Amino acid sequence: MKNSFRILFILFVLMLFGKSSFQQGIQKKGAQPLLTVQVLVRTKQNISKTISEIKKRSFVVNVEKFDAYPDSYFDRLFDVTLKNSTMAINALKHISGVEGVHIPQRVYLTSIYPAKNNHPVTNDTLFNFQWALKNIYIPGDETINQLPERSRGHLVRKDLSDVDTEFISSQPADGSMQTYDLMIGPKTESIADKESGNPIIVAVIDSGIDWTHPELEDAIYVNKKECPDGRLGPPRRDEDQNGYEGDCMGWNFTVSKVSPARNRPFDTMGHGTHIAGALAAKKNNQLGIAGISSRIKIMPLKVVGQGSDLNDNTQYDADTFDGFTSQIAKAIRYATHEGAQVINLSLGWPRVSNTDIVQEAIREALENNVTIVAAAGNDSHSSKIIPCDYPGVICVGAINNDGTVADFSNYGGQVDVLAPGHGILSTYPMALTPNIFDLTGYEILNGTSQAAPYVSALAALLKLNDPKITTDEIKARMILASRPVFRKKSSESNSYQVSTQNIGGAIQFEKTIEQMPQPLVIPRLKRVSLISYQPKTLHAQWNLEIKNLWSPAKNIHIEIHSQKSGLKILKNKFNISEMTSGEIISLPIEIQLENDDIESEWNLEIEISSQGQQPILVSHQLQLARDFVDDEKSIKVSLPSGFSGQLRPVIDLRNTLNTPTLFKTSINEAGTEFSIQFYQVINNAELKTSDPIIIPHLHLTPSGLRTEGQNIQVLSEDLNGDGLEEYVIVGIYTDEDGQKDSIQLSYLNHLFQPLYGPLSHLTTPLMYAAPTFSNIKFIEFSVPQVGKIKTPIFTFEGGVTPEKDRPSPFEFKDPYNAQKGIFAIVPKVQDNQLIGEVRKVDSFAFLQNLMSRIHVRDVDRMELIGLLPQNAKNL
Repeated sequence: MKNSFRILFILFVLMLFGKSSFQQGIQKKGAQPLLTVQVLVRTKQNISKTISEIKKRSFVVNVEKFDAYPDSYFDRLFDVTLKNSTMAINALKHISGVEGVHIPQRVYLTSIYPAKNNHPVTNDTLFNFQWALKNIYIPGDETINQLPERSRGHLVRKDLSDVDTEFISSQPADGSMQTYDLMIGPKTESIADKESGNPIIVAVIDSGIDWTHPELEDAIYVNKKECPDGRLGPPRRDEDQNGYEGDCMGWNFTVSKVSPARNRPFDTMGHGTHIAGALAAKKNNQLGIAGISSRIKIMPLKVVGQGSDLNDNTQYDADTFDGFTSQIAKAIRYATHEGAQVINLSLGWPRVSNTDIVQEAIREALENNVTIVAAAGNDSHSSKIIPCDYPGVICVGAINNDGTVADFSNYGGQVDVLAPGHGILSTYPMALTPNIFDLTGYEILNGTSQAAPYVSALAALLKLNDPKITTDEIKARMILASRPVFRKKSSESNSYQVSTQNIGGAIQFEKTIEQMPQPLVIPRLKRVSLISYQPKTLHAQWNLEIKNLWSPAKNIHIEIHSQKSGLKILKNKFNISEMTSGEIISLPIEIQLENDDIESEWNLEIEISSQGQQPILVSHQLQLARDFVDDEKSIKVSLPSGFSGQLRPVIDLRNTLNTPTLFKTSINEAGTEFSIQFYQVINNAELKTSDPIIIPHLHLTPSGLRTEGQNIQVLSEDLNGDGLEEYVIVGIYTDEDGQKDSIQLSYLNHLFQPLYGPLSHLTTPLMYAAPTFSNIKFIEFSVPQVGKIKTPIFTFEGGVTPEKDRPSPFEFKDPYNAQKGIFAIVPKVQDNQLIGEVRKVDSFAFLQNLMSRIHVRDVDRMELIGLLPQNAKNL
C-alpha cells in the first residue's frame, strides 16, 4: 500500500477514479450533442401506450428498443434520445410523469485509461521479457540499486520520482526459491495448445483491438454468417438478424448505429490490444511475445475510445477516452448472446455512476454461465468499484514479480484473486508509438487491467477442459490453488507479511487445473461496505452471508475479530453442521458501541474453516454510520410546497456555521441560465429561503453529466477577515464559444450577494484533473482592485497540464508516472476580470527533503491539514 501521511499545509485529497465529481462533467469541444436516457416500462402490456406518450414530447428526438436480444427486463427497456443535453433535468421529470414509466435513468460516462508504465519456453523473440509466464530469480541479483544489465534474473523497474528509480527483483517475498509467475505446466500447455481442440470465445470489452497486428490477426473471433470469407467489409446487411449489421469481428459501440465504423472495433488507444495480446498473442512464430492459448478467440467489443459518444458529430480532445454504461451493458449482452463464454472487463467506475442496466446485463450473463472477470482498480484502497463489486464477478488484483501486492492495486474482501500486473509486456497497436518499450507493436503497462486477462485466460482453459464447469467452481479452484501474497509490514520496513486483504492469493495455472474437489466456504463481501447503527441504543446488526462454492461442507466454523476500541461484537463465533454446494447462509452479526464518538472506519477479520477445507482469513473494511431515522439529534424540516430538485449541504470549512445551510441548483429550459438557491434551517424547524442567484458562465456541458448540478460545490469560509461566513461557489466555467473550460470560484458575502462586486467571479484553467474541494484550505492574497482575497492552496497529483492533455473522468490512473506537488491559485485582475494562475508552491528539493525526513519513498498521499503564519505578528 502506498505511504499515507499528513503535512502541515493542505487542500484536497484525490479520490478513486474520477478524483472528484468535477471530472465527471468535463467539457468536450464542439456543439452540444444529443443526450440519451434509458426508460424502463413497468409491464409489457403498457409498452405501446407508454412509448407513444413519450414520443409526443417535444424534446424527444427518437425512441428505440435497447437491443434485439430477448429478456424479461431488457424487453421493457428503451433508449430515449433528447434534442439537447441541457434539457435533461426537465426531460427526466416529464418522462417520469408518463403513465407506465418505471424510473428513467441517465446514461453515465465511464472510462478506462492505460496505466503507463530466462530460459525461453517458446521461440517468441520477446518471451524473456514476459516474467508473468516464466519468472527467473538467481541468488545475488536482489540488490535494490542494481542496474538491469547486470542481472541474470528478472528485474522490473518502478519510477519513484522523475529521477529516482527502484528495481524490483524477482526474489520471492516469502524467502523461498520458487518465483512468482503464472505457474504454467504441461497440463496447462496440453489444453492451451491442443491442435485438434475446439476454440473458446473470450469477449474483451475494452477500447477495441488492432486486428491487423501480426500477433493477433489469427486470434480474432470471426462471425462466419456475416463474413463467410473471413474478411471485414462494410456493414451492409444483418445476415444473422441480431440487430448488428456486418458484425464480422465484434462491434464498435462507441459510434452511432448509422456510422460506417460501427462494425469496426479498431483500437486507437492501445488498452484493448494490450489485453488481447496477454490472452492470445500467437506463440512460436519467432516474433514478439506469447499469449496464453492459441485456442482463445478474441471477440473485440469497443466501448471506450477517442471521443466516443452516442453520435458522430462532436469533436473531442485527442487524448480523451470515454464510454457510457449503456454501451457496456449492450456489449455484455452481445457477448452473452453471440457465444462468448468468458468476458474480460479491464475497466471500472464508482458506485455513484452505477446503473441498473449494467447490473441486469451481468445478471443475464451469469445466468447463462458466462464467466465475468473484472479489474480491481489502481488506487491502493478498499473502495468498491463497479463491476468488480458485483456478486458473481471474479475481481482481480495485481502482484509484482516478487509476490508482493502491487502498491497501486485495490484490495478488500471484494477482491477474489491476484495475478501479475506490474511491468507487463504485450501487444500494442502498430499505428501507435509506445511510451516505454522501444519496439513498435509492443508496450509495457502496469495495472490491474493487465492482471485481469490472465485470470480470464485461466477461466477459458478450465472451460475448455470441462465445458460444463460453473463460475463458482472456477472461482473455487482458483482460490484453493492460489499462492499467498505479501505486503510490507510498514512503509519503512523491508520485511513482509502475508496479505489477508483479499479472498485468495496469486493464481497458479497448473494447480488450478489439477485441483481436486473440496469444500470452500467464503464470506460474500461484495456490495457490503456500510453498517448503520441506532443512535439511541448505539446498536447495529449486520447480516454476513457465507457461501459454499464447491463440494458439500461439514463442521463449518466462523469467527469474526475486530481490534477497534469502543466497539464490541456480541456474538463473533458461529458453527454450522453442513452446507450443500452453492448454498448461502446469512449470519446475524450484532454490534454494540460504547459511544457515538467513534471513527467510522471499521476493520475486521473473518476466519472460516470446515472439515477438509483449508482455512480462509479475510480482512475487510466497513464504514459505520448513524441511522438518522428517529434520531433525536437530527433536525427535521418541511420543504416548501411544490419543491423539486435536490438539496445539498454547504461545506463548512471551519466548522463554525451555527445555522445548517443547504443549496439547490437549477437551469432554465433553454439551458442558458444557471442559478443557485440557498436554504438555511432556523429555529431547528423552519427553512429560510434565499432568492435564486444567477451565476454567470456556469452552465451544463454537452456531456449532460451536470444535469442535477452535482459538479457544483459551495464552501463557507471567512474570506475577508470580518468574522462573518462568506461563501464560494465552485464550478466549471465555459467560454461563449463552448471551446474552453476553466474552474470558476464565485464569491458571495453572508447575505449571498457578490462579495467583490463585478470582480466576484475568479476563473482559472481547468487542470489535468479537477480537484476535490471537500478538504480545501485557503491562502490570502492582496489584489489592488479587490483588496484581500483568499484562494485555494492544495496538493495535486498529475501536474498542471494543458486542457488537451487531461485524461477521461474515470481513468485507471498511471500508478507511477504522475507528478505530485503543492499548488496555489494566485489571483490577479486582467482585462477587468478576476483570473487565477496555478503556481507550484513546492520544489523537487523540498519534496526530496520531506521524504528523507519522514522516511518515506513517495508523496502520493499528501494532505494539507492547516496553514501556519510565517511571522509572529500574523500568528
